[in-house]
Amino acid sequence: MSATSEPGKLDPSGWVEKHGDYLYGLAQFRVRDSGLAEDLVQETLIAAFKGHERYEGRSNERTWLTAILKNKIRDYFRKKRRDIPLSELMPDDPDPEGLFDSIGHINVDFAPKDWGSDPIRALDRSEFRTALQKCLGGLPDRTAEVFMACEVQGESTEDIAARYNLTRNNTWVLLHRARQMLRQCLEKNWYTP
Repeated sequence: MSATSEPGKLDPSGWVEKHGDYLYGLAQFRVRDSGLAEDLVQETLIAAFKGHERYEGRSNERTWLTAILKNKIRDYFRKKRRDIPLSELMPDDPDPEGLFDSIGHINVDFAPKDWGSDPIRALDRSEFRTALQKCLGGLPDRTAEVFMACEVQGESTEDIAARYNLTRNNTWVLLHRARQMLRQCLEKNWYTP
């Protein structure tokens, strides 16, 4: 049995080399701030080092470190949410791009275009990842946080609604708008029919 799968038998001296880039990439994608991502990875490694004697070996080293990082990211967003005044939680114009009509239906002009028959290949393209990162940066903070929590972190809509003090319906509306805004942005900045 290897040292990374035995309970309490981790080698913290190799964590940065083996897992640092992966953890940083995950944090950067989630928080969209390189300095903050570095801080979160550092906090993750410190917490893992302090608690590595309690490691039970039920997952591999990277999975265990990733779980700690996800908790650090959640804690960051919880604290950030507590520090924002209520008046700033809803933007003045919740639909600045005009994606929806007056009763909330998507405008025909923004209906999705055909992105080709091979979406898997598109995900592998670095241009797509660059454009996606740019488009995520253009979303309103709250919308981006809800989208990332659902689509990247894999959290349930019920958990997201509870954390952001939203109704389940409002959570779905934010997710829908995030997807539509991302689609529109990607069509402008990456995909050209």
